[in-house]
Amino acid sequence: MEPRINSNPIAPDYLKNRNVVAAVSWKAKGLKITRTRMVSDAGFPYWDISYCDGVLNGEDVEVLLPFHQIPKKTANHPMGFGKVFIINVAKKEGVYAKGTGIFESFSQTQG
Repeated sequence: MEPRINSNPIAPDYLKNRNVVAAVSWKAKGLKITRTRMVSDAGFPYWDISYCDGVLNGEDVEVLLPFHQIPKKTANHPMGFGKVFIINVAKKEGVYAKGTGIFESFSQTQG
Protein backbone atom coordinates (compact mmCIF):
# COMPACT_ATOMS: atom_id res chain seq x y z
CA MET A 1 0.00 0.00 0.00
CA GLU A 2 1.29 3.45 -0.94
CA PRO A 3 1.75 5.94 1.89
CA ARG A 4 -0.89 8.61 2.45
CA ILE A 5 0.12 11.96 1.01
CA ASN A 6 -1.12 15.39 2.03
CA SER A 7 1.26 18.06 0.78
CA ASN A 8 0.84 21.82 1.00
CA PRO A 9 -2.35 21.97 3.12
CA ILE A 10 -4.63 24.93 2.48
CA ALA A 11 -4.36 27.85 4.90
CA PRO A 12 -7.59 28.54 6.85
CA ASP A 13 -8.04 31.99 5.29
CA TYR A 14 -7.03 31.06 1.71
CA LEU A 15 -10.53 30.90 0.25
CA LYS A 16 -11.89 33.70 2.42
CA ASN A 17 -9.34 36.18 1.08
CA ARG A 18 -9.70 35.23 -2.61
CA ASN A 19 -11.79 37.19 -5.07
CA VAL A 20 -11.69 35.26 -8.35
CA VAL A 21 -12.51 37.67 -11.18
CA ALA A 22 -12.08 35.45 -14.25
CA ALA A 23 -11.08 32.10 -15.70
CA VAL A 24 -8.00 32.30 -17.93
CA SER A 25 -5.92 29.92 -20.02
CA TRP A 26 -2.55 28.88 -18.70
CA LYS A 27 -1.25 30.57 -21.88
CA ALA A 28 -2.13 34.04 -20.50
CA LYS A 29 0.92 36.32 -20.51
CA GLY A 30 1.99 37.32 -17.00
CA LEU A 31 0.04 34.52 -15.28
CA LYS A 32 1.47 33.17 -12.03
CA ILE A 33 -0.05 29.85 -10.95
CA THR A 34 -0.36 29.82 -7.16
CA ARG A 35 -2.15 26.55 -6.34
CA THR A 36 -2.78 23.34 -8.27
CA ARG A 37 -4.89 20.98 -6.18
CA MET A 38 -4.54 17.29 -7.06
CA VAL A 39 -6.26 14.29 -5.51
CA SER A 40 -5.87 10.57 -6.04
CA ASP A 41 -6.36 7.18 -4.50
CA ALA A 42 -3.46 4.89 -3.67
CA GLY A 43 -2.94 2.57 -6.61
CA PHE A 44 -4.85 4.79 -9.08
CA PRO A 45 -2.42 5.73 -11.90
CA TYR A 46 -3.43 9.41 -12.23
CA TRP A 47 -3.66 12.60 -10.18
CA ASP A 48 -7.04 14.30 -10.77
CA ILE A 49 -6.85 18.10 -10.98
CA SER A 50 -9.41 19.48 -8.53
CA TYR A 51 -8.68 23.14 -9.32
CA CYS A 52 -5.91 25.46 -10.42
CA ASP A 53 -5.66 29.04 -9.13
CA GLY A 54 -3.41 31.90 -10.13
CA VAL A 55 -2.83 35.64 -10.22
CA LEU A 56 -2.91 37.75 -13.37
CA ASN A 57 -2.36 41.51 -13.30
CA GLY A 58 -2.75 41.45 -9.51
CA GLU A 59 -6.15 39.73 -9.62
CA ASP A 60 -7.12 36.22 -8.51
CA VAL A 61 -8.07 33.95 -11.41
CA GLU A 62 -9.11 30.39 -12.08
CA VAL A 63 -6.55 28.77 -14.39
CA LEU A 64 -7.84 26.62 -17.24
CA LEU A 65 -5.39 23.80 -17.91
CA PRO A 66 -5.42 21.69 -21.11
CA PHE A 67 -5.54 18.51 -19.02
CA HIS A 68 -7.62 17.30 -16.09
CA GLN A 69 -5.31 14.51 -14.94
CA ILE A 70 -1.56 14.07 -14.51
CA PRO A 71 -0.26 10.53 -14.97
CA LYS A 72 1.70 8.87 -12.19
CA LYS A 73 4.67 6.64 -13.05
CA THR A 74 2.41 3.57 -13.07
CA ALA A 75 0.17 5.03 -15.81
CA ASN A 76 2.75 4.32 -18.54
CA HIS A 77 1.47 7.36 -20.46
CA PRO A 78 3.08 8.11 -23.86
CA MET A 79 3.78 11.73 -22.82
CA GLY A 80 5.46 10.74 -19.56
CA PHE A 81 4.37 11.21 -15.97
CA GLY A 82 4.39 13.96 -13.36
CA LYS A 83 6.43 17.04 -14.24
CA VAL A 84 7.63 15.52 -17.53
CA PHE A 85 4.00 15.14 -18.66
CA ILE A 86 3.30 18.80 -17.85
CA ILE A 87 6.45 19.94 -19.68
CA ASN A 88 5.53 17.89 -22.76
CA VAL A 89 1.99 19.31 -22.85
CA ALA A 90 3.37 22.81 -22.31
CA LYS A 91 5.79 22.46 -25.23
CA LYS A 92 2.91 21.46 -27.50
CA GLU A 93 0.94 24.49 -26.27
CA GLY A 94 3.80 26.98 -26.51
CA VAL A 95 3.91 27.51 -22.73
CA TYR A 96 7.04 27.70 -20.57
CA ALA A 97 5.69 25.55 -17.73
CA LYS A 98 8.34 26.46 -15.15
CA GLY A 99 7.70 30.15 -15.79
CA THR A 100 4.03 29.78 -14.83
CA GLY A 101 4.93 28.62 -11.32
CA ILE A 102 2.93 25.40 -11.68
CA PHE A 103 5.64 23.20 -10.18
CA GLU A 104 5.77 25.25 -6.98
CA SER A 105 1.97 25.29 -6.70
CA PHE A 106 1.31 21.56 -6.24
CA SER A 107 -0.97 20.50 -3.42
CA GLN A 108 -1.53 16.73 -3.38
CA THR A 109 -3.80 14.51 -1.34
CA GLN A 110 -3.76 10.76 -1.75
CA GLY A 111 -5.70 8.32 0.37
